[in-house]
Amino acid sequence: MFKSIAAQNAACNAVTRLVDQGSSYPTGKLSIYNFDSTSLIDFNLSIPAFADATDGTAISNFIADSTVLLNGTAYSFAVLNRDATTVWNGTVSDMAGSGDLKLNSVYFSQDSTVVITSMVYIAPPEFTYIGQQGATGLMGPTGVQGVPGLTGAGVPGPTGLGWQGVTGLSGPTGPQGQGSTGISGLTGLQGGTGIQGNTGIQGETGPAGGPVGETGPQGIQGATGIGYVGSDGATGPQGVTGLQGATGIGYVGSDGATGPQGVTGLQVKTGSFNFSMSTAIGAVPTGIMGQITLSGNTAFNSWTILTDVTSVVNLDVQKASYASYPNFTSMHGSTGLFISSGLKNTGTTAYWAGATGTSNDILRVVLLSSDASASKVSLNLGYTLF
Repeated sequence: MFKSIAAQNAACNAVTRLVDQGSSYPTGKLSIYNFDSTSLIDFNLSIPAFADATDGTAISNFIADSTVLLNGTAYSFAVLNRDATTVWNGTVSDMAGSGDLKLNSVYFSQDSTVVITSMVYIAPPEFTYIGQQGATGLMGPTGVQGVPGLTGAGVPGPTGLGWQGVTGLSGPTGPQGQGSTGISGLTGLQGGTGIQGNTGIQGETGPAGGPVGETGPQGIQGATGIGYVGSDGATGPQGVTGLQGATGIGYVGSDGATGPQGVTGLQVKTGSFNFSMSTAIGAVPTGIMGQITLSGNTAFNSWTILTDVTSVVNLDVQKASYASYPNFTSMHGSTGLFISSGLKNTGTTAYWAGATGTSNDILRVVLLSSDASASKVSLNLGYTLF
């Protein structure tokens, strides 16, 4: 089953207009990440981000050029609204690959400018529908129970001949509903239980008979009747049992609608960022080792510095909000991250002035000083997303 063009356009516009929602940032964003979900580059979209859909396809409005934050290979992307909430995401590949977002090259060099001319979102034309099942057919009535036969008083008499009736015919099963496969409909309401028939009136108890005589010969079983159950021979002293009421007829109602699915709980993620600088000849120069954009609220909890030879090294971890970039401030004040003399050093962030960052903050690591012996310096920052 397929949607009409109008339905495809409505479905497409319903998704793309989510990109313009929110108030934390001026526009939505297209973010491209490396294999460990570190942002390589962010593009600011327009307001509105996409033009109205035509034939189920919406084309983006102007996308501003942007600068690469750090070296890396593009692995995935996400389209975010103005509160940095993901609207849709997918994989990235070059033009010969099978990614959801295709680029001329997936290799990014820090500080280079990247241009994206346009982006499209396509609503699929087909959907599935499941038809309703037909109602169950009515059950036929139960046959009437026969009256018990009488027992003779004194001299035993023959057992009365009874006619046992045939059980009522079972009602036909309703036809099976046949619907084309499609979007599952709501489950219907459950029908009420049918009305139960009245219980027949119990007869009076008859007078007690004389002495019990010998049991007479057993009566011949009556032929099978058609329709209602025939009467058995009457019991002597005992009164007649009333007729059993007819079984009520009820329809089986549809099941109730399925309730909405509960919200998925938040996932806590831990990991680390690694910054390194090396040179093939001589000592590594001082300056910026690298910078990244945080993808969520982040708490830093540990750090480790490594060098290739015994050295004296001083590093500074700096942070800037998206709004204040490129104005950075140190996260740990005057007490920096250092190796006084050796190959390594490690510590916690307990003494830092501020050891947390929020979504879209930019983190930067700067090599403040190093003696002339080290040709490679690396810093590993442990973190927890919250």
